[in-house]
Amino acid sequence: MKQPFISIIVPVKNIQRTLDVMFEYLLDLDYPKDKLEIIMADGGSSDDTVNIIKQWQKKHAFIHFVQVPNCPSPGHARNAAIKMAKAEYLLFTDGDCAPNKDWANKLLAPFFEDETIGGVGGEIDTLRVAPDSLTEAYCEHTGFLSVKSRSGLEKEGYMAKLDDMSPSQASAHRAPFFATANAAYTKKAIDAIGGSFWDHPTGEDVEFSVRIQQAGFRLYFCPSARIRH
Repeated sequence: MKQPFISIIVPVKNIQRTLDVMFEYLLDLDYPKDKLEIIMADGGSSDDTVNIIKQWQKKHAFIHFVQVPNCPSPGHARNAAIKMAKAEYLLFTDGDCAPNKDWANKLLAPFFEDETIGGVGGEIDTLRVAPDSLTEAYCEHTGFLSVKSRSGLEKEGYMAKLDDMSPSQASAHRAPFFATANAAYTKKAIDAIGGSFWDHPTGEDVEFSVRIQQAGFRLYFCPSARIRH
């Protein structure tokens, strides 16, 4: 099994409620700790998020931290982390996500089979942590952020290519894109599109995936690379 050095990028802002759980899951990954770095990018938290990150940093030297004051979007925070990343493979998740133990290995495997793959995405489930939360109940019921629910993909394979940029193809509801809660991209593909997410406040993961395809790279769906959101 190939296990190259990887950068795991996590943008956060005011997410103290779930941050410790996220770290516990990331640190439980079945991946050598000397072959990874975790880059936390804070977008201007006003709660205890920054302090929690610093406490975890004291325990683990491979946890890095960048602050982006007055950050207008998660994409801006990710851009700051991308500039710090040392790996050829960049994995993205969020501060309210809990990856399976084999998440990193599953996301990476398709890259080694086809060098034209620029991005790999996994399935996203809902993690219920508050039994009375209507938001969590809604997300679980609707398959919020689920690739299968959104794109109709039933099994592992390549994402369809866009024939054009019509609303029926490029809308977030049917577009061939990976939410950055669960995705990995090669540094080569990221550099080919300018090395960053766009400047708008939302939709950055959709547009990012579209540009990866337009640069000639393929997107691959690996449903067994699962996280819970």
